[in-house]
Amino acid sequence: MSMSTSEEIVALFKKVAGELMGESYDSMTLTSRIGEYGIDSTSVFEIVTRIEDELNVRIPEDTLIEMRTVEDLVKAVQAEQRRAGGGGLEISGGGGPSD
Repeated sequence: MSMSTSEEIVALFKKVAGELMGESYDSMTLTSRIGEYGIDSTSVFEIVTRIEDELNVRIPEDTLIEMRTVEDLVKAVQAEQRRAGGGGLEISGGGGPSD
């Protein structure tokens, strides 16, 4: 399994969210707070489930509950990909430690 880039994960989030919510999320970035886009916790769960299926990862429920920004999702996906043997680099431009 290869490591997904932050851009790939953000693009996948925008695509899945758009399909489920019937909205456009083109302005969403890594630092965007998911709730500011009118996406509630139930919808986040549905979006993340589809992303997990697409990328063949499973994000722990406690991590999902704490997820607030798109960057939180990116870090969670990449952490699971590393655990599954994906290796690779962490997201760039975040500044500071990832864990």
